[in-house]
Amino acid sequence: MAAASSVGGVGEDSSDEDLEGEEDDVTDLMGLNLPSRQWTAESYSNARSVNQYHQQNDTNILYFTTQVQQDAYFGHMVKKTVFKHQTIDLGYMRTHPVMTELVDRFETMGLANFLQHRCDWNETVIHQFYATLEISIEEENIWWKTGKRVYYATFAQFAAANQLDYDFLKDE
Repeated sequence: MAAASSVGGVGEDSSDEDLEGEEDDVTDLMGLNLPSRQWTAESYSNARSVNQYHQQNDTNILYFTTQVQQDAYFGHMVKKTVFKHQTIDLGYMRTHPVMTELVDRFETMGLANFLQHRCDWNETVIHQFYATLEISIEEENIWWKTGKRVYYATFAQFAAANQLDYDFLKDE
């Protein structure tokens, strides 16, 4: 992945475009007022069953590779609110007996620090991530767009970048 990625230096920049020195401001998405597509669970599932990065580029909005991604963003993601608490309070969860074993499991798996990580969230970037995310369970790869760039990582690279124990998670 390109150095601009939060995964920093892992993987490769697979963007088809030469964006060197070009401003990659994802806040430009907020100024777009595009029509939203009405999705049913079945139509969304069918549209997303194919990796969008293996499809012909059919949108002129550089923040998306396909119209399906663009429609997912404007027809669904942009209407969602990223949780305002921005971190998971495991201490609070522990005060509820039904959650105690879950918190223990998070700690055993090495996920506790990851779940409690707090940073300044950019809701536009998060929405774009989910609208453009593609996952291959079989090949253990993920792709997404941040701004106008496509990023790729193996599960192991993504785990390492987020300080997760990939081998332990894979064995679970």
